[in-house]
Amino acid sequence: MKHVLLALWLCAASAVAGQPLMNPEIGTPRMLFHPEFQSALKGEELARAYLASHWQTFKLSPNAENLTLVRVQESLLAKHYTFQQMVRGLEVEEATIIVSVDLETQRINRVSNTAVPYTAEHREHKLALSADDAQDVAWQHLRVHGELLAMPQSKLVYRAVDGKLKLIRRVTIATDAPFGDWSIAVDAVNGKVLDVEDRMISVDHREPVRFSDYTGPVADRLVAVEDYQARRDVMRKQREALAEKRATGRATIFDPDPVTVLLNDTLEDFTSADVFEPAYQERELLDITESGGTFSLVGPWVQVVDIESPAVSPSTTTDGFWNFRRGDLGFNDAMTYYHVDVNQRYMQSLGYKDTKGIQFGSIEVDANGQFGADNSAFSPSGNFLTFGHGCVDDNEDADVIIHEYGHAIQWSINNWGSSGDMGAMGEGFGDYWAGSWSIRTDPGLFFNPNRVFTWDGHNACWDGRIMNNFQVQYASTRTYTAHQRITGGISDELWSTPTFQTLLELVYQGIPREEVDTIILESMFGLGSGIRMSQWASAIVSTARQLYPDGPHARVFQNAFARHGIMDQISSYQYLATHVPPASGSWANEITVTNPNTTTANLTVVTYESDDAGNFSQSNQDSQTLAAGQTLAIVPPGTNQRWVSVTSDQPLSGTNTFTRMVDSTVGREKASLPLSGADESATSLILPHVPADRDQFWSGFVLVNPNASANNIKIDLFGDDGSNLNALLNASAPTSLSANQKWVSFLAEGPSGETGLFDDSASAVKVSWVRITADADIAGFQLYGYRTDRGEAAASGIIATPDQRRDMWPLRVSLTEADWTGFSILNPTDASADVFLRVYGKSGSLMAEETVSIPAQQKMLGLNILNAPFVFPFGSSNPIISLNDSSNIQTVVASSTAPLRIFGLTGDTGNTRLDGSAVLGLTTRTSFTNPVGKLEIFKARIQGTVTVKTFVNGSETSSTNYDLQAGHSMSLDYAADSGITSVTVQGNLFTAALIYQDSERSLTVVEGKQVEYNPANQN
Repeated sequence: MKHVLLALWLCAASAVAGQPLMNPEIGTPRMLFHPEFQSALKGEELARAYLASHWQTFKLSPNAENLTLVRVQESLLAKHYTFQQMVRGLEVEEATIIVSVDLETQRINRVSNTAVPYTAEHREHKLALSADDAQDVAWQHLRVHGELLAMPQSKLVYRAVDGKLKLIRRVTIATDAPFGDWSIAVDAVNGKVLDVEDRMISVDHREPVRFSDYTGPVADRLVAVEDYQARRDVMRKQREALAEKRATGRATIFDPDPVTVLLNDTLEDFTSADVFEPAYQERELLDITESGGTFSLVGPWVQVVDIESPAVSPSTTTDGFWNFRRGDLGFNDAMTYYHVDVNQRYMQSLGYKDTKGIQFGSIEVDANGQFGADNSAFSPSGNFLTFGHGCVDDNEDADVIIHEYGHAIQWSINNWGSSGDMGAMGEGFGDYWAGSWSIRTDPGLFFNPNRVFTWDGHNACWDGRIMNNFQVQYASTRTYTAHQRITGGISDELWSTPTFQTLLELVYQGIPREEVDTIILESMFGLGSGIRMSQWASAIVSTARQLYPDGPHARVFQNAFARHGIMDQISSYQYLATHVPPASGSWANEITVTNPNTTTANLTVVTYESDDAGNFSQSNQDSQTLAAGQTLAIVPPGTNQRWVSVTSDQPLSGTNTFTRMVDSTVGREKASLPLSGADESATSLILPHVPADRDQFWSGFVLVNPNASANNIKIDLFGDDGSNLNALLNASAPTSLSANQKWVSFLAEGPSGETGLFDDSASAVKVSWVRITADADIAGFQLYGYRTDRGEAAASGIIATPDQRRDMWPLRVSLTEADWTGFSILNPTDASADVFLRVYGKSGSLMAEETVSIPAQQKMLGLNILNAPFVFPFGSSNPIISLNDSSNIQTVVASSTAPLRIFGLTGDTGNTRLDGSAVLGLTTRTSFTNPVGKLEIFKARIQGTVTVKTFVNGSETSSTNYDLQAGHSMSLDYAADSGITSVTVQGNLFTAALIYQDSERSLTVVEGKQVEYNPANQN
């Protein structure tokens, strides 16, 4: 769990433990996150005990006796216990309390409450209407004149109206005429129809139906029920007649759609068929059914059937190959089967299977329904999907298919209806889910990613929707229904925009799409009915913190929601300069920060200093105002060991640089590190490299406990063979750090015999890397360099980082200002990790690509050296990659599902220059203070524009756009006398590094670090 750093920005979030979201009308908590409740009980017993002890908080009957457990769900994080509020044995409609219990800790994660205040004097109503009577009343009101799409239902419940309970019959009738999935509330006492709602969830707005407009005969309800049962019996017998033999078929489909694949948004429904040919792609159809030589699209997760008019039997083949083109119904069938099936398997890959499954069964889909109209829908009553073929056939576009399946996903998790803001949020989620599916492909990520229904809409058929509508704003005083026109756009876009923009931002930072989708899915569990946007947003932020506490996910979500007024913007960011050496020593220090925003940043700078006994406490506090684009040099007061905390109301960029001049002959040691932010502070950090050559290199580290209380720590040593070497740990190594303490130590023995963290001099296996875990957040870095007693002086700093996955890690291996560049890839997990490596040249050419398996808790080294081959792994007699053109090699891109630790080193063969940096991953925005030297930029995955802006004392002096193809690099030079005080680089999926060699032979490599996402104020 994040502690100090997260607490600073969580003060602005609604989803803070102990700060409930309230039901203002009735004065009860609507949602609680991590409520305090001490109990040894677990699971259901814990949930019941919590409610029994808090019945007054929620205004329930004494000891919560009017609650009945009606559903138990399991998700990745918790079990969710849904308790239905009951009065006289009947349910109170949409009145539940859901208690979510953490699977690991058995603590309560969340409580979601829609119960109505208990009143003992609820008067009893005299029932006058039977279930059949209510169905007849509803049937006649709808003037049903078509076939049933699902079995009608009638349920006797109470409805809360203005603090009183009304007895109603809730009737559901799904029919094709009048077309809809109708939910009718009938007064159970006087038989009057109170209201009618169409629960059929459609892609586009449907005009309200005026039932009285139909003047023809009304169908016989009982006959219609018999007909429906007969049709279902026929379908059941047909399925039973099929031999349950699964097969793998093939299909020619669009993935995701022809506009995206062809990068051509001028396509229309009437465009010549030959134009579409390059867009067709062949895909496997998994687990379809083969019976007697006939293949049908019936599988474990989706089955193509005929539900609605037009009455057309689903297509079959005799060879399992659906080789059709658009305009043929077989193409629509295959498109629908493929995308629904693979999307379900994708959810299972995220962990949602078996007891945690979502729509964990074969959903029925009518690929040729909706009476041929230009619309598609999900029916909650029948749990089926239907797709229309007006204009562009809806299921020619994967966006439509996945959008509708998104409704089914949502209903499976939480059948919350359309009250609150659920109409707009349900559509917004469907759009998000479709958008996420599209950007899994490179064309989808590159070409109009903010559009949804890219082929079905945005043409002569209809306008489609977008997910980058930054004009729409949330108002807590109103509710938002589906497809509702609001100021600046559509209600659906008010939800899809912040969620999808978060997805794009994080994907552009190299964070796996799977992690963002997991947050969205997991956040839906346990919400209950009547959800508002601010409530689900709070649940999303809370879920992101739980799933990925060491990543930027929660902060990006919160600021994206804040842009639309759904949540408060993050108001406090903290950065740490974890090492300020003693002023009396030979080391000098400089801390610089830049404000890369469009508004002024207000800073609080706090210095912590040790006393003679080594105890740290606050010694100074200073306030600073930093104008937009301005750079500030911070000189911490004091003389002893120190560290500095910089707190700002805006995201900052900055570095901490320390140098030591040995002498004019040996030269100068220098290291420059990015300031540690929330992403570099965690309860588990890794020091990734202990140099094997102890005679040439010294190595040490700095660790800071930024908390106001003591922090227990555990140190694990790992050998070069992955073995645990904790037995070599020095007995004097601390097991805790006191409040605000900084710990400075050598790793192995120091160059003058100083005691190190361990002594492996007598061990056959040498310590290779170190992991430090703590109860609360810690921050730090590793420092190593040449031993000056050998007449060599150079140092390198590597910031310590927590576990974080990235889709790709670009490593700069160019020989800029150096004779050699090396890198280390560490697999810190307890299982082997496959790593896919691609080597790019300076022109962007792909020079090599190979997959390597790195054993558990081991690392591999790569080396690019002037006038010698580039090799990986270095030191191997049979390297996987060996390239002779070392001077042309620019970047290595590593991809893995494991949370790798990668760092690079660069230097010269004379051992007078050395520096390196942790590989921090892809960025969307980074900033360099007082830039001098060569700025190298690499573009990954897709082509795009990178914008470079320069500033002098806060004033922007230039802004230049550079178009880069994927795999290509560029460089810019900045002279020492340029006067530029900062450079900001913006784009997506890029890395940047600044390389500089000064006149005293000191080499500095600064890796561009992600500036916190702040869409409201960023340059």
